[in-house]
Amino acid sequence: MPSARSLVLLTITSLYMAMLAMDIRETSLLMTLELLLEPALLVEVVGLNLDSVDGLSWLTDEFDWSIGSNGTASRGTGPAFDHTYGSNSGHFAYIESSAPQRQNDRAIIKSPLYSGSNNRCLRFWYHMYGQSIGSLNVYTQINGSFPRQIWTRNGNQGNMWRRGTVTLPANHHSYSILIEGVRGSSYTGDIAVDDLYISDGSCPTTGFCNFEQDTCGWTNAVTVDDFDWLRDRGGTTSKATGPSVDHTTGSSSGYYMYIETSQRGLHRKTAWLVSDILTPTTGSCLRFWYHMYGSGIGSLNIYTQNTGASTKTLKWTLSNNQGNVWKQATVSVPAMQQEFNIIFEGVYNGSYLGDIAIDDVAYVGSPCSVQPSTSPSAITVSPSPSTYPSTPLDCNFEHGICNWQQDQSDSFDWSLHRGSTSSSNTGPTTDHTLRNVNGQYAYIEVSGKHNNDKARLISPILNIGSQGMCLKFWYNMYGANVNHLNIYTNSSGTASLVWTRFGDQGMDWKYAQVHIENTGRSVLEFEGVAGPRYAGDIALDDITVNTGNCPQDGTCDFENGLCGYVQSVSDVFDWTLNSGRTSSAATGPPTDHTFGTNEGHYMYIESSRPRRPGDKARLNTPQFSKTSASCFQFWYSMNGRTTGRLNVYQRAVSTANLGQPIWKRSGPQGPRWYLGQVTIRSQTDFFLTFEGVVGSSFYSDIAIDDITMTTGYCPPPGDCDFESGFCTWYNNQVNDTFDWQRNKGPSTSTGTGPMVDHTLNSRYGTYIYIEASSPRHSGDNAYLMSQMFGPQQRCIQFYYNMYGATMGSLNLWMWQNGGQTSHNLWTMMGNQGNAWKQVQIQIPAASSSYRLVFEGVIGNGVTSDMAIDDIIVVQDYAPRYHPQLQ
Repeated sequence: MPSARSLVLLTITSLYMAMLAMDIRETSLLMTLELLLEPALLVEVVGLNLDSVDGLSWLTDEFDWSIGSNGTASRGTGPAFDHTYGSNSGHFAYIESSAPQRQNDRAIIKSPLYSGSNNRCLRFWYHMYGQSIGSLNVYTQINGSFPRQIWTRNGNQGNMWRRGTVTLPANHHSYSILIEGVRGSSYTGDIAVDDLYISDGSCPTTGFCNFEQDTCGWTNAVTVDDFDWLRDRGGTTSKATGPSVDHTTGSSSGYYMYIETSQRGLHRKTAWLVSDILTPTTGSCLRFWYHMYGSGIGSLNIYTQNTGASTKTLKWTLSNNQGNVWKQATVSVPAMQQEFNIIFEGVYNGSYLGDIAIDDVAYVGSPCSVQPSTSPSAITVSPSPSTYPSTPLDCNFEHGICNWQQDQSDSFDWSLHRGSTSSSNTGPTTDHTLRNVNGQYAYIEVSGKHNNDKARLISPILNIGSQGMCLKFWYNMYGANVNHLNIYTNSSGTASLVWTRFGDQGMDWKYAQVHIENTGRSVLEFEGVAGPRYAGDIALDDITVNTGNCPQDGTCDFENGLCGYVQSVSDVFDWTLNSGRTSSAATGPPTDHTFGTNEGHYMYIESSRPRRPGDKARLNTPQFSKTSASCFQFWYSMNGRTTGRLNVYQRAVSTANLGQPIWKRSGPQGPRWYLGQVTIRSQTDFFLTFEGVVGSSFYSDIAIDDITMTTGYCPPPGDCDFESGFCTWYNNQVNDTFDWQRNKGPSTSTGTGPMVDHTLNSRYGTYIYIEASSPRHSGDNAYLMSQMFGPQQRCIQFYYNMYGATMGSLNLWMWQNGGQTSHNLWTMMGNQGNAWKQVQIQIPAASSSYRLVFEGVIGNGVTSDMAIDDIIVVQDYAPRYHPQLQ
């Protein structure tokens, strides 16, 4: 034996020496360190000279294990990085199979003695990649007797770290553990181990994982996919996709695995999560929970693959948005004659709203049936828990109206309903809780009702204390004849209005919260008011209540004050709350953004005297918590020929220094409202500040409205699936005949337009289209305008539907200099069939900034409805093909 050897130890050398100094002999080094480093021990392997360490010894073998990093010395074998850190600077132990090693040469390490008084679990990670891999074996040895093999692997296991687990049963004798690496037939036989760990108790069942401690034996593939699954908790980095809680604990502190689909380009990509090696079976079952929420969801596929094989077999697949809930699936695994793996494949399908998550995976030895099928029926699952305790007023209407009651003194009652209401072009298409046709909501059906007829839902009697309470709910007010939705507090027969909305608020569910002041004993009333005709249905869902103030999420439409926004004292003048036009002509917005009426409110800077050019007004947001990624959105108006600047700053709570703006605009932008957005990242709590700067004259009023802060990255500029609005696209107000509009399901004319959207492939998904029915005429056109883009080269991808016998034309233009210079980028004419079709268009670098403009032109009949969906704009990306070559 050589005088010095390298041994794989799961510790830091100083801790081991401390153990020796304490004369701890009977228990293992690992178990001692586990006590010192509660609750778990997962430390990097290091090298140590064995001759200086008592209690460890080598068996007779032919060569030694080595400590490596950044790959081994031979190509086509060994790991490129360690398992602990997944980096080329981390360390692992390995056997080097190059000369002078020969076939069947062995390298063995032997542990200290372990007490056999109870069951233990040995866990470790191994890497066996190469064309001539030998074998990796684990033995136990009692008092120098002949070793007993308890685990083995042979041959090439692929270029990835895999987990090995083996239960060490109680035997009333002390024993040692031996790890043996056997050299294969050639130099491409390097075998590595890392992250050994021993714990009390038997090992968990192979294939089970709730991801609370780690990924168990599930491993990201290295070379056969495009990106990795991630272990995470809380929400994902993109808003409107992914779970906000795990399934195991139902909280934001629990872990799950997911694929992150932000910033992955245009094309289909896959991520593989691979199981432990599973033993042959006569039939078994995989059970797991999945979360597939987002308008751009791709697919989740389950495969089986014989270990070492290159082909795989699809066993289960599911695609598209399944709602913002965890759902359970079971997959039948047929008889397998040899060792195999199970693969979770997450598929990215071109949208950042495509995060897919899994949790609570369990592989069991008995067969089962597949659930759900590829076209699943909905599974009723409770919604994600609130961050506040539940109250008797909370209601999602899935099982009735809860503790709310119908008022007996009104004109008619609220109804419970699933899916679309009975009237076209009004009401929601699904509930808010489950977002499918099985979910239930409350609504007023106004068909057959008289104008201003009222229906009221009444709460139980409340004792509202000195802190007040926050009422939170979701509402839908879609239709040309929508009247009012009102909320009252009623104390001793005296009703006080605390919140109201009027008129069409769009197709989507909208969130609202209102703080109820101290009123003592009172009841709350939701009052829905019928409009003059049938298209006035109003809906409610997901009512919750908390004591005290409402959550300060930064959301504000200025209809009920400043929402916690504060005027700065470090500026020259203040922002002003206003409705209607500002006091100066030819500047400022004509209406607010929320309602588009003279009654709606917004904040603005008044640039008339005594203001001077360069004067600043600053408005500070409420305090926000630290965030890895949140999207701050607001609507702004910068109308006036001498408009100055609008800046947004981010500053830590601990400083008063504004620094450089994170978002800015300057100069006149026109009379309409525009969407501004910026992704916020901060490792500390922070404030945001709006700064309005007066221009060279009083034609410089600047306004803001409808501010929101949501978890996750902002969508890239120009991207839109139209599920929640037009994003940064807008209808042109001049030089065209009519407007594009959002729609769900078929258009109003038969024989034209899509039946479903492209994003969800569902009649509940949203797209935009032009309606060719009366009063439209042949040649009428509608412009859809993008935000302003810089002059760089770009690529745009979108889906269009041009189905109809009298179809007109769809054009894409580049407009510069306010439309005075235009370039046609793409044109399609005539009937293209009843299908969504994809197109990618290279946009060359321009001489100046520009807008992209979709122009829809009506054909010579009503069967000329054309639609667009799922726009993606990518900078400096050259597509693989040109649309004219399709």
